[in-house]
Formats: sequence, structure tokens, C-alpha cells
Amino acid sequence: MDRKATGIIISLFLLYLITAEDVSAGRIPIIVNPRCQCINYTSNLINRRLMRDIDIIPTSSHCPHVEVIVTLKTERRICLDHTAFWVRNLIDRLLQKN
Repeated sequence: MDRKATGIIISLFLLYLITAEDVSAGRIPIIVNPRCQCINYTSNLINRRLMRDIDIIPTSSHCPHVEVIVTLKTERRICLDHTAFWVRNLIDRLLQKN
């Protein structure tokens, strides 16, 4: 390996160490994944009592889909099909409350 390649590798490694330390210390925000969060969607009915949190992520330049992500009380995250009838009703009720 020549000196130039060695210098680049060492520089990248040092940059990685500095960035990793700053991120863990909270000085640099972690970059959000610029892709869709959901790979698979389900339209199966989920009992509302099992849900802890509901996130609705609108379409963006990074993801062309509306994503509805439910976090269950067991910390499991499930992506819902936003076109399912019961999911649309759930979203409508949430919007009416706010």
C-alpha cells in the first residue's frame, strides 16, 4: 500500500472515531434513516388495548408511502396498511381527538 492510501485510511479511521465519540456524547444528532421505515404492511386487526403508541409518517421525498406504525405494549413495532378500513377509522378518530 502506498503512502497516500495509508494516509487516507488513517484519516477516515480517525474521523470515524471522533464522530462516534461525539454521537455517543450527544453532541451530534444521529442521522435519521432516509428511507421507508416499513418493509411489510399488515391489515390484520389489532386490539386497541394492546397498543401503546401510534406513529403516522406522511409521504416524503424519501418514502412515497404513508406509514402507520403501531408500538405494542410489548415494545413490538408493527406497520399497518393505511388503506385498511379499520386503520382509516383509527386515524380518523385520532385526528378528531386532536
